[in-house]
Amino acid sequence: MAVVWRNGVATITSRLSGRKVTIAGKAGRYTRNGRLLAVVRNYRDGVRLKDATGATLWRARISRTQVQIRRGETEIRYVFRPYGDDRILVRQGTLLVGSVRAVENGAELVDASGVRLGTSSSRPGNDMAVLLCSEIPPDLRAILTAVLIRRR
Repeated sequence: MAVVWRNGVATITSRLSGRKVTIAGKAGRYTRNGRLLAVVRNYRDGVRLKDATGATLWRARISRTQVQIRRGETEIRYVFRPYGDDRILVRQGTLLVGSVRAVENGAELVDASGVRLGTSSSRPGNDMAVLLCSEIPPDLRAILTAVLIRRR
């Protein structure tokens, strides 16, 4: 996945769905092939992805000790918790989904069985942890990841 910001436009190139997809975003509105995917609203305590009618699709609620990924406004689906300075654990209820951990050149994404899924040159962050949230559709997952990168 790659994210580029230029002249107020975010361009996300993703292969999360298996094929290469390009999503463009401007002023919080993200589209693919001219079709509106989501409207992003930033709040003090996190981010909401809304549809065209204003209904919340997914919400990232950010606090000091954890990040909650919610379907809609209230249904908590994933929780990210940092452990030390070098690791973030991702859980779905009590089930461990995976982790983001520091490596020499940045961070790596690892699933629950220990298989490395990807790497990044940046430090471990919640933006990478979103990639483990398989319930979120690939396009919305890419958008949420890009928005959390921007909030770093």
